[in-house]
Amino acid sequence: MKNVFLFAVVMMAFVACSSSEKKNDIDSQVQAMMEKHEYREALQLLSNLPSTEQTTALALEIRKQNQAFLEKQIAELKAGDLNNAETKAKLAKAHLDYGIFLEYYGEHLGMRERMTGSLAHLRRSLQLDPESEKAKAEIGQIENIYKQMGREVPQEIAE
Repeated sequence: MKNVFLFAVVMMAFVACSSSEKKNDIDSQVQAMMEKHEYREALQLLSNLPSTEQTTALALEIRKQNQAFLEKQIAELKAGDLNNAETKAKLAKAHLDYGIFLEYYGEHLGMRERMTGSLAHLRRSLQLDPESEKAKAEIGQIENIYKQMGREVPQEIAE
């Protein structure tokens, strides 16, 4: 009986250490992804874990950092020479990325802010790159949702 008890204690300690090591491994993976601005990948990694206060808080932090990164990227590109084709293409991509972020990952924002903002950035992306099939598809999807709900489609365009 003493051996069974000792075995149980050792197993519990092993499981606790494994869980702690796994948590530290996940934390370091997420941190590495965030440093490389791989926010979607970090959120995907977290989505495969059980939902806890810690994973929820970490996901919120990732979303906020992603939003700040995209806003800074757009501001820096807007300050550049928009007559330069490369700068213009990068700005179109940044608006596309921000629109998609708001649509799919902006859960920390209100629904109205997310969808209105998403449409505005997707439309700006399409202005800069009229051939963008992704921007066209995402705009169409959001507009169809508004129409299905019997609501007026917002017409704003991001600057």
